[in-house]
Amino acid sequence: MVLIGGGHAHVEVLRQFAMHPVDGLRLTLISPQYETPYSGMLPRLIAGECTLGESHINLLRLCRFAGAQFYRDAVTGLDPEARTIHCRSRPPVALDFLSINIGSTPAMVPGVREHAVGVKPVDRFLERLEEMDRDLKEGARVMVAGGGAGGFEVMLALHARWKGRCAFTLCTMALLPTHNGRVRRHCRRVLESRGIELREDCRIERVDPDRVHVSGGGSLPCDHLVWATRASAPRWPGEAGLEVVHDGFVKVDASLRSLSHPFVFAAGDIAWRTGHPLARAGVHAVRQGPILAVNLRNAVLGRPLRRYRPRRRFLSLLGTADGRAVASRGSLFLSGRWVWRWKRRIDERFMRRYRDLPPMAKAGGDAPGEMRCAGCGSKVPQEILERVLRNLGVGGQGPEDASVVPVPAARFLVQSIDHLPAFLDDPHLSGRIIAIHAMNDILAMGARLHSAQAVAMVPWSHPRSCEESLFQLLSGAVEELRREGVRLLGGHSLEGEGFALGLAVTGLLDEEDPWRKGGLRVGDRLLLTKPLGTGMILAALMRGLCPGPWLSEAVDSMCRSHARAVPLFRKAGVRALTDCTGFGLAGHLGEMLRASGVDAELHVERVPVLAGARDCAVRGILSSLQPGNLLANQGMVEGAADHPVLFDPQTSGGLLAAVPAPEADRCLDGLRRQGWDRATLVGTILPRQGTAPRIRLVG
Repeated sequence: MVLIGGGHAHVEVLRQFAMHPVDGLRLTLISPQYETPYSGMLPRLIAGECTLGESHINLLRLCRFAGAQFYRDAVTGLDPEARTIHCRSRPPVALDFLSINIGSTPAMVPGVREHAVGVKPVDRFLERLEEMDRDLKEGARVMVAGGGAGGFEVMLALHARWKGRCAFTLCTMALLPTHNGRVRRHCRRVLESRGIELREDCRIERVDPDRVHVSGGGSLPCDHLVWATRASAPRWPGEAGLEVVHDGFVKVDASLRSLSHPFVFAAGDIAWRTGHPLARAGVHAVRQGPILAVNLRNAVLGRPLRRYRPRRRFLSLLGTADGRAVASRGSLFLSGRWVWRWKRRIDERFMRRYRDLPPMAKAGGDAPGEMRCAGCGSKVPQEILERVLRNLGVGGQGPEDASVVPVPAARFLVQSIDHLPAFLDDPHLSGRIIAIHAMNDILAMGARLHSAQAVAMVPWSHPRSCEESLFQLLSGAVEELRREGVRLLGGHSLEGEGFALGLAVTGLLDEEDPWRKGGLRVGDRLLLTKPLGTGMILAALMRGLCPGPWLSEAVDSMCRSHARAVPLFRKAGVRALTDCTGFGLAGHLGEMLRASGVDAELHVERVPVLAGARDCAVRGILSSLQPGNLLANQGMVEGAADHPVLFDPQTSGGLLAAVPAPEADRCLDGLRRQGWDRATLVGTILPRQGTAPRIRLVG
């Protein structure tokens, strides 16, 4: 079962399946971000009244709680006949059942995409909000388009954020049109008391860089426009043949199942209930969650589905960004500080439901119940393996037991092997990272990448799940290998407790003198290409303590291949280079110092570090290998215990190069022009002062 989107309904589906798993069912969530915002707390985040972590649900942690795989990706299409999902950055994902909970996006008019910032998707809006913070000029004209509950609350939150610095305008056809007259009158008075201009009967028809053009032919000056009006749906559900309404929303019946494709369900804003269309409000997605979870379970088990019975009138609580809130339901109108406290309690109770997850020994999963064989009996079935390799275009030497590879004359082979368990519940992404990690050893010797063999392990499972797992894992590795011109010759596959991948990589040298760790010279500058901290970030992930932005930065760093950096090092005359992996920066630098008979000076404040790594160190969240690295190298490093990040084991870590001093700045500039924005000169090679190597730390 594939869940697309981390909306309010799907977080409840994951929680329900965690508490009541279904034997033989594999769950996969696909979402562009590791965290999803709770709409009820977004205005508080904008106003600076809460943090990102307090207002977002950690989807990856919730997936682990539910025993589900998490794919960080954007969906671009659906093939209902083949039952596959198409994503932006991975091969098709197979499915038997599908649920869509992706919300909606603001509908656009000419110029909005270029000159405005949409409230949805929220992650992009928050990025743009930070840019606006930096660029905001005194007296800037800020406008919000949209007078529904969302637009009203966003307007007041922006006013609280930039109070006294800007002129504010709310532009809408009607303020809070679904609320009663007393609520609307009160909210108009709130806007007036803050000096916010309200323009009703005002439809924006075109946006220019410094003004908006409205219905009737007029225009209004505007420096920053926030778009919070008129929802629309993505095009891919309709293009896939799902029955949709004219603006692209998926038609569903009372059980939230697609009218045209019974294996597809939808909830939240993306769903349009036939005969009973609902207002697009987060309350419906929250209330649909339990029914959706029941119906997805019943669909798998072949049981009757239940009806979702929406409430025609529901309570709305609108914060006014001043410690007060408004309550609205039918003809009800209440306001005051006590309403704000009431709203906060509701919001915080909702967040605790998905944050304070109990430890659970999960039954179920998709592994068959019979005892599995070890030895050669643990191999992936031949038919599955052959089909996966054929789909990937791997192999090509027939059913031989080994590959025969011609070796060019006057070349030297460089070989290395790495084997890692998958540390993410995403086999494709894990395959990519492990392949990049394995190729680093060859690149660090200055060799040209040539070929590889793989040992792939996937979890015990039903044959269809086994095939999908192996395909996703190997496709990620093959994607990175092919990008660098490396041919995967073959290897070995097996089933076991989880995902793992090993790669034996071969490279070629044109001469007998590769880059070696013993090539350091006094005066060389030490250049590090990537920030440190992946070990700490992954340790936080294993403990369920890793916020999404930390993991996103770490994954982006690990997915960066060094193949394009090697020519720059060669041009700079590098004589010694290593990759920073399991022994950490200090351990690998120590290997170079011992082999070269020199010491080093390390500028610890210049060493690039991933977001969150220092927080992990302060909280004692360290990799299990870190204490051993510290023990092995603390005599070499002055004040070692005060700098745990130097001993942090790295996965797909940076290259540490000794660059001749006259070329160091030029080499660094070249790397940064190629996008290595965290590459840094971190130290200098010094003459040996004693019998053992020393790393002197300076601020």
